[in-house]
Amino acid sequence: MGLITVMCIMPYATLMLLLVAHDRKQKKSTPVPAADLKAKFSIIVPMRNEAKNLLALWDGLNQQNYPIDHFEVIFVNDQSTDDGPIILSALLTKSQLDAQLLHTYGTSFSPKKQALVQGINQSRYPWIITLDADTTMGRDWLNAYNDLIATQSPDFIAGPVALTGGHDLLFDLQDAEFSALQLVTHYTFQNDPVLCNGANLAFKSSVFEALNGYKGNEHIASGDDVFLLRKIVLHPTYRAVFMNDDRGLVWTKGAETWRKLWFQRMRWASKTRAIGSWRLSAIAILVLGTNVGVLALFFAALLGLASWTIFMVTVSVKIVVDFLTWRQKQQQRSCVVMVINTTLGALTYPLLTLFLGALSYRGRYTWKDRQF
Repeated sequence: MGLITVMCIMPYATLMLLLVAHDRKQKKSTPVPAADLKAKFSIIVPMRNEAKNLLALWDGLNQQNYPIDHFEVIFVNDQSTDDGPIILSALLTKSQLDAQLLHTYGTSFSPKKQALVQGINQSRYPWIITLDADTTMGRDWLNAYNDLIATQSPDFIAGPVALTGGHDLLFDLQDAEFSALQLVTHYTFQNDPVLCNGANLAFKSSVFEALNGYKGNEHIASGDDVFLLRKIVLHPTYRAVFMNDDRGLVWTKGAETWRKLWFQRMRWASKTRAIGSWRLSAIAILVLGTNVGVLALFFAALLGLASWTIFMVTVSVKIVVDFLTWRQKQQQRSCVVMVINTTLGALTYPLLTLFLGALSYRGRYTWKDRQF
């Protein structure tokens, strides 16, 4: 049993440390002079029951240090049942932003894709940026996109995303996991990108049209981001890049309850299975196998079938690796708090991973008060 776990923990540790090393050695993007501002953006924001988050996003968009006539914002209300559309309508009447509110109607297997397509069809500018309605950003967010476009001439840009929220165990488990996903996302963009986040990405509207948008995966509720990325990657002439610029970062909220976390993982599992990437599947299997191995080693030690020393060494290795992975993306957090929560995570995350993994294959879940 101990040998099996060591065989799992070593590849896991090697992978995570490789991701951290790759992220550290990558140079940050060098901004171009402000006089080179050229790009015009249509920012599409699908929203459903986001009344409590709209003000933060609205403030972030209004504070952009970017020519106001170089971007538009299109909010698409996906049949909200809260006061979000009313709040937003009031904000629109008092703003100088080029912004509008659209509404979706009818039913769809993928309501978010439907909302995005409706917004894209109404857009006027050559670059589309998609945002989640619970995000916020810094003043130079659009400058980061413009500078990357000016220097690298991409067709698709995966923007960085970080979590914001509380500092309890639920949040910190998500935050550590999210940090690892961002490292994986960044790493895969050096040869075969498989991950990105629809909360912050950009693409040329002409490319979206040429690739028939989301056609081919309308039957899957989520995945507006990764399925479009894979279309780009598999095309012989289009180019996708990762934005390695902290100015382009957006913050999004983590799941606020364990129940919402379960449903979120079910959504993720539904699109992950459909992507069909052996690299992504291999990473998922390695992470799941490591966590199951740690859990199995604990029960084996409890039953006297394995040494407690081997268990403690294995967990210690995982704690160190997970801390370094998390720390790479969260430089501002207290080291003491991170060590404590990394230790708690190493003891609880294996059980959580196994539980969520089992639930994710149920197939049915609730999201934004809808059944999928």
